[in-house]
Amino acid sequence: MREYARWIVIVVVIAVLSGIGVSLLPPTNTPEQAVPSVTPTQSPGPPQIISIKVAHGKVTGGGDIAVVQGSRVILVVNSDKADEVVLLGTTLKAETKPGTPAALDFIVGAPGVFEVAMSKSELKLARLTVSP
Repeated sequence: MREYARWIVIVVVIAVLSGIGVSLLPPTNTPEQAVPSVTPTQSPGPPQIISIKVAHGKVTGGGDIAVVQGSRVILVVNSDKADEVVLLGTTLKAETKPGTPAALDFIVGAPGVFEVAMSKSELKLARLTVSP
């Protein structure tokens, strides 16, 4: 895919998903430990767009990624096979299809380390390290 076409696809995905935000909280939080997510009156600023490509079982663009608590993240995954992208420890997931990018769009609500993986092939795509 040409570079400009790739960016057009990413912009379209962002436009479609721009109203969708999910607070990312680790499952072990108790009410006393819970970190409030960003409210609609607080602007998290421009989103951090993370693009990952999976082709022939190889991952490009993933790895260790630093994310700031309270920021908006859009994770875009292009894969040559049908699978499911999951943010482990959360309920966030998206189906991948060859030629159609999958996207997870969320506001980071808590610090910690979160793995991104493909559920069927069990490929590890990235590790998000969230700092306060």
